[in-house]
Amino acid sequence: MSSQAYDCILLKELEFWGRHGASSEEQEKPQPFLVTLWLQVDLKKPCQSDQLDDTLDYALLYTELKQLFENKQHRLLEKLAQEVADIALKNIMVQAVTVRVVKLRAKVGDDLFCAAVEINRKR
Repeated sequence: MSSQAYDCILLKELEFWGRHGASSEEQEKPQPFLVTLWLQVDLKKPCQSDQLDDTLDYALLYTELKQLFENKQHRLLEKLAQEVADIALKNIMVQAVTVRVVKLRAKVGDDLFCAAVEINRKR
């Protein structure tokens, strides 16, 4: 995101379960993912009005992201992170977004580890 001052809504470590990964095992068995979003928005109006209608409805965003994780499959975290960004940027209030998707149980052979992708996108 730019170095200029901006307002931000942070949604931190949203947990979703999905079948995302390159291996057939990952595509068959749901596994946990953590998603963090830094949403660049102009919060002047809701700061004045104190009205939900004047700000980003992050409950709705959460619901859309949950549907993405549970109902679609992706081989790559990069593609999954892009779809998260696309969903966030559909909201007219969101000027830019940073998305981090963490796969908590990435696997190579018998070894488990965390893998993550972080992308920045602007309107």
